[in-house]
Amino acid sequence: MAMTNLDELFLAFEKPHNLMTIAGLYHFASPPLFKDVVAIFTQLTEKYPRVRQRVAAVPFDWRNPVAVTARWEDYPLVISEHVHEIFLTDNSLSQEVGRLMSLQLDRSKALWSAHLIHLPDGSAALLSRFHHAITDGQGSIRMILDMTKPKEGYEAAQHPHQRVDSKKASASFFAVLFAFLFSLYIVLSKWIHILSYKKKALIKAEPSVNKEVLWTEVPLSEVKEIKNALGCTVNDILVTILAGAIREAIKEEYGGDLLDKELLFSIPLSLRPVDDRSLANKSVSLYVFLPIQEDDPLKRLQLTKDQLLNIKTSFEASFAYTSLLLSSFSSPSEASTSKSFEWFVNKSHGVMTNVPGPVSPIMFAEKEVISYNALIPQSGVGSLGIGILSYFEKVSVSILGDQNLNFSRENGDTPVPIPSILRHFEEQLRLYLEIARSRTN
Repeated sequence: MAMTNLDELFLAFEKPHNLMTIAGLYHFASPPLFKDVVAIFTQLTEKYPRVRQRVAAVPFDWRNPVAVTARWEDYPLVISEHVHEIFLTDNSLSQEVGRLMSLQLDRSKALWSAHLIHLPDGSAALLSRFHHAITDGQGSIRMILDMTKPKEGYEAAQHPHQRVDSKKASASFFAVLFAFLFSLYIVLSKWIHILSYKKKALIKAEPSVNKEVLWTEVPLSEVKEIKNALGCTVNDILVTILAGAIREAIKEEYGGDLLDKELLFSIPLSLRPVDDRSLANKSVSLYVFLPIQEDDPLKRLQLTKDQLLNIKTSFEASFAYTSLLLSSFSSPSEASTSKSFEWFVNKSHGVMTNVPGPVSPIMFAEKEVISYNALIPQSGVGSLGIGILSYFEKVSVSILGDQNLNFSRENGDTPVPIPSILRHFEEQLRLYLEIARSRTN
């Protein structure tokens, strides 16, 4: 089966210190039967061809030197090589997840794995890892949801999708032209800013293959309360709170110094129709500058809201998608290993994605999923992979980054501890909740 240039780009870009692995983490109050887990993943390989295929090299063709150099091929998949069971002797789930997210998937086999992890207190978790070459984040979540069913008494879980405003209005030719030129100005100004931007925080001179993964959960009702009181979207307030949390963590770590005036994050935008369940990469990465130099939390929210609105209303997504199409005229393996490509991806502080998950509880292997985390890869050396996911009246925030065990300030390393970011995330949520309630009282 043919592989697209974008699929192969994720293969070629992967390095031991920067794995292109996306994952979902289910939590259970009591563990499902391992044989049931094996049976479900066996069914998954039967439903989705890519899940039972491995990567095969394509011979170089001098007549088409920019063609992809890999394809998907069938092989005798052994399910026991992909589905595993682990029994922990302590409750160090986050450490085990970090260890597993540090392991590169075996390219001689299908590029996925699943681990049922038993905890001493009788609870369990299921970590499902898929290579980004197989599908994008939306595709992986929809695929994983296909393995679940609704809890009795609840409606079936809907496949998540990002809502993009598409209001239609009649306008004159000159009004449309003005809107186009203004949007073009906004997009070009941002890309000039990105090209000239140089971050100071989250820099690491020596890449680390060891990853740290931590997460927290907050009530979705509190986020909605803030949203309604302050006149913004759920995404606006969550991104603002995260930016504020990173801001406070940097100040705490570096004696009040912010290091950067703004944070540059890549935000994936899915181009999938709501009913698209195919396995492929159908998304683009848009960039947003998050203001952290602003002390006033309400002004910081407004600035973030404006940034996110520009992404929705400009043609930046079309611009990014066109750039991806143009990139098909160059070899993915050559582009991703070039110094210019690495220079660009290392500019940002990380990747941040916000996916609406099921609004009702789901069952996996006859056990209720009580919590759900989305884990995404880093964008470059020292950066963060931040996954925000709403599930059944809760919002989980999961952060993946380098373990800060071997950094050196003398070498210019400027790590930001993940535990500090999550602690400040909860504090920022309380701050905005107090502001929201003061306005409604």
